Amino acid sequence: MPDVSFLAVTGAYGQQILPELPNVEVVEHVPGEEMRARVYARTRMLLMPSSYESWGRAGVEALASGLPVIAHPTPGLCESLGEAGIFVDRNDVAGYEAVIRKLKTAAEYRLASKRARARSAELDPTVQLTAWRDAVEALAG
Repeated sequence: MPDVSFLAVTGAYGQQILPELPNVEVVEHVPGEEMRARVYARTRMLLMPSSYESWGRAGVEALASGLPVIAHPTPGLCESLGEAGIFVDRNDVAGYEAVIRKLKTAAEYRLASKRARARSAELDPTVQLTAWRDAVEALAG
C-alpha cells in the first residue's frame, strides 16, 4: 500500500519484524505513559497482527482514544477488544488491505470509532470498583 503512510512501533518483547519501506516510519519502543502523545495522537487505526497477545493493552488503549483496531484473533485480543475489534488473520494481507481501505471512508471510520469508544466504556472498572469498595467498607462496619 505505497499510497498509505504507516507508523510502526517496536514492541517490548519477542522477535520484531521491522519493515524497510519508504511509507513506514519506525519508532523505537515507547514507554506506556508516552503512547498517547507519541503514538495514538498520530494514529488513525491500530494494526495488531500479533501471533500472541494475552490481553492487548495497546489495543485497549487505542479503543479509549476512539481508534479502530484491526487485529489477528488471538484469544486475548478477542476478549479485550470484543465486538469493537476488527479481526483479520495475520497472514491475510489482502484482508488487512481491504479493511484499511474501507476505514479510509468517513462513514465507516465514524462507525468503527463509535464502536471503539463504546467498548472502552464497557471496560471502565469504575462501577465494579465502587461496588467492591462499598462491600469492603460495609464489612468494616
